[in-house]
Amino acid sequence: MKYISGMPALNLPCSLDTTGDWHHSCYDWTKVPFCESDGSILGDWGIERQFVRERGEWCNVANTLRACLDLMEDGLFSLAGGMKEDYIANDIYTKDIFEQAEKLIRMSDEAKGREIDRFLEKEYELQWLDYKRNR
Repeated sequence: MKYISGMPALNLPCSLDTTGDWHHSCYDWTKVPFCESDGSILGDWGIERQFVRERGEWCNVANTLRACLDLMEDGLFSLAGGMKEDYIANDIYTKDIFEQAEKLIRMSDEAKGREIDRFLEKEYELQWLDYKRNR
């Protein structure tokens, strides 16, 4: 399924109680690239159907969690940085992020898996270390 993700998705509201990014005026919404969920480690998880006013049409859009995970999967850690406090800002989703990130780590090559692990340790500190210790 084709869907909007990454920073453009973070600039659209979703069904979750998250803050997102909210700089949507800086995007040319006619040229927003679409991702493909087929073949993705996360499949269709976290993708919602919504009317994107900026495009004037219904689209599949990654929710805040999926958009952040997609940024990590693509190695765009500088864009995902601050996701815990700036984009998600709600600890009720931490377990979901960790469970899906664990899939990314497990299914990625070793180097990318280490990068994702280091990123989460920096972002979530002891919460991530405790999760890994207790799984």
